[in-house]
Amino acid sequence: MINKALNLNFYFSALIVFIFFGCKDSNDAVQPKNVGENIVSFEKGKYIVYDITKINFLVSGKIDTTKYYIKEQVSDTLQLGNETVTKLLRYKKEKLADKEWAMDSVWYMYKTNNQLVKMENNTKFVKLIYPVQNNQKWNGNVYNNLEAQNYQTRNWGSKFLISNQVKDTVFTQSVAVVQSDSVPVNLLNRNFSVEVFADKIGLIYKEYQIYTYDQGSIGSFKISTGTRYIQKYLSYGKE
Repeated sequence: MINKALNLNFYFSALIVFIFFGCKDSNDAVQPKNVGENIVSFEKGKYIVYDITKINFLVSGKIDTTKYYIKEQVSDTLQLGNETVTKLLRYKKEKLADKEWAMDSVWYMYKTNNQLVKMENNTKFVKLIYPVQNNQKWNGNVYNNLEAQNYQTRNWGSKFLISNQVKDTVFTQSVAVVQSDSVPVNLLNRNFSVEVFADKIGLIYKEYQIYTYDQGSIGSFKISTGTRYIQKYLSYGKE
């Protein structure tokens, strides 16, 4: 009974974002005066620190949880192919109290006339479309070799709450980009992914759930194997 409850909690936790957003219909959300073109900062030195939790559900039935912190900092611009891109230096540490950050990776981002493109481990994704509006749809994988994936914006202009061990932070203007969602409910597996951006801050929340359910107990949503990843805003600044 306890295991079943845990698995149901993991399944329904993906809906928390939409419960929060669902307090106000997207058509009634207060639209910001700007169109979101500065929703992600390109200013050199700006950084965001994230609290990361990654949960792996193993074939053995064990649950492996890893926690760490990522600091993503805007760096120099450079020419990469035909694009002028901005470097994102990504640092990692296991404990917030650790004094030193260790270099983890280098990502890149750039804007076209109507797109925010981010290169994560050398794979390009279209993260946002400008001007930001409710219920926009686009193929986030248009610049890579992955299968087409329809992204959709939800509730541009709504508030969003980030709660963590340091403090709670409410962002007054945010937009969710749903990257995948296995709706209607799939009894075989779960594929859910969302990113939330706050105006003039950037990415403040990311979650994905990729599960295969136990076919011996169909309908219980008992996770057989899979991964849940949660990335939450912790702090923001400039160096």
